[in-house]
Order: sequence, then structure tokens, then C-alpha cells
Amino acid sequence: MAQMVIGGTNTFDQLLYGAPHPEVQQFVNTLHQQITPMLTQEGLNFVQNTRNEWSRFFGEDAARLARAGARRVVSLWDDDSIHQLVGIAALQHAPVVMQPFLMAQPEIRQAYLDQKIDGYSETYVNEHGDVVGEQHYHYQCVMSGIVEDTEEGEEWRAVTYFLEHEKAEDQLNFDQKVDVLCTWSELLMRYRTGRDDPTSKFNSSLW
Repeated sequence: MAQMVIGGTNTFDQLLYGAPHPEVQQFVNTLHQQITPMLTQEGLNFVQNTRNEWSRFFGEDAARLARAGARRVVSLWDDDSIHQLVGIAALQHAPVVMQPFLMAQPEIRQAYLDQKIDGYSETYVNEHGDVVGEQHYHYQCVMSGIVEDTEEGEEWRAVTYFLEHEKAEDQLNFDQKVDVLCTWSELLMRYRTGRDDPTSKFNSSLW
């Protein structure tokens, strides 16, 4: 069974952002101002409790879940393959096959181990303990043969890891490695500068 919602820009805003229309907010505020002088203390308490419930229902948590739902809709057409992800919606709903490689980015993985991010909790399984960086299996899958700067920034290096791949999809070709590396940059940017957790499909807050 399908349900159709018809409306204009304001209706779209409600579905996408989960916030009440400004005119509805103004109506509630005006009504509160008009009836407050006529109420007993018990009545005032009731009105205040009602306003608190209104704020809670249409507050940040509700808006976050609404945005998460909208982002999920946007990602429904992505296939379960390794490709470059751009934007918070694509990151939060990353293909399952790609998640182990995203979680191998050292800074992101450390944040996950420190419980600062969700880390695709419903679909990603940490099979390699607290290993981070060059000793981590999925990091090696991505970085094997990739040329990179040294820490001093004056030389280049490329490390080849001779791996026994745990799964067939772990054996990345060059184009797939580039897609993961580009997505690492997007992931780091969102993690460092944003408020939304780029690894949470429920759009959890980073702070």
C-alpha cells in the first residue's frame, strides 16, 4: 500500500527536516501568551509541561531522525559496491561491502575504538581488535602499492603488503583503492568539521 503526501515547499520542509512550520510555532506561542494570565498555578504548570513536550517532540532529536530518514531515501539507489562517496547522506549509508575499508582510515578507526563515533554499528563488525593503521588488515588492503608522502614530506614511498585475503572482495583493484582514498578524505572532512556523525545511519551527533 502506498501513501501520497501532497503539498508545497512548507510540506516538503516538514518531511525533510522534521521541524514544525513557523506559523504553527507562532500560533502556539500566541496562544500561550493569551491564556497564561487567566490560569491558576495548576493550569500554568500544565501549559508549561505541554510546551516542554512540544519542544521535545519537535526538538533536535526528532529533527535528526527526520534528516536521517530523508538521507536514507536518497541512498536507496546506491548499489552495494565500492565507489567514491560524496556527501553526508552517502557516507552515513555507505555500502556494507565498503564499510570495513572506511573504518580502516586510522583517525576514524581510532575514534571508533574511543567510542566517539557510531561506526556503522548495525552492519560493521570489528574483526581485528584495537589494531590501527599499518598493522590493520583492511588498511593494508587499501594502501598496498599506493604511493604516499613520508612523514617528513620530502620523500615518497610505496609499501606492498603480501596478503592472504580473507574475502574475495577484499582484493581491491587500483580504481577501487582510489575510490576508497577519495572517500577517506570526505569522511575525515565531515568528521573534523561537522556535527553529524558520518558513520551513523541514524544521524547521531558528534557533540
